[in-house]
Amino acid sequence: MASLKQIRAGIATVLKAVDTRLTCYPYFGGAIHLPAAVLMPQDADLQITYGLSTVTWPLRLYVVTSATVAEFGQVDLDDYIDVNGSRSIPWALNGEDLDLPGTQVVVDSVTDYGTLEALGMSHISATLNLTVHTPGR
Repeated sequence: MASLKQIRAGIATVLKAVDTRLTCYPYFGGAIHLPAAVLMPQDADLQITYGLSTVTWPLRLYVVTSATVAEFGQVDLDDYIDVNGSRSIPWALNGEDLDLPGTQVVVDSVTDYGTLEALGMSHISATLNLTVHTPGR
């Protein structure tokens, strides 16, 4: 069984190859350098999560770009959330095993495309909703 820590690290490693300018934050620590991808686990059913079969981790990947020049931020964001292309996060992650035996990432959807007010600044962002399946113990 892959741990949540290993899954976070695996996703960060994959995202480093998507675009050298994209900074992945497997753990949110406050201020971020844009463009950025911030990973946040979601609610999981502990009876299923810690069972003996497949462990399923729902995760949100917040993809954030600059709104200083909104058009450029949206061009970057569109590239990152598109289903294909050299800077496509879904293309890079979907079906990926993260070098963890039996693990698979599924990119379920893109939601919440728009402006985001955070840390006293405006940003352009979208959320990639992921599900990571890994064998139970």
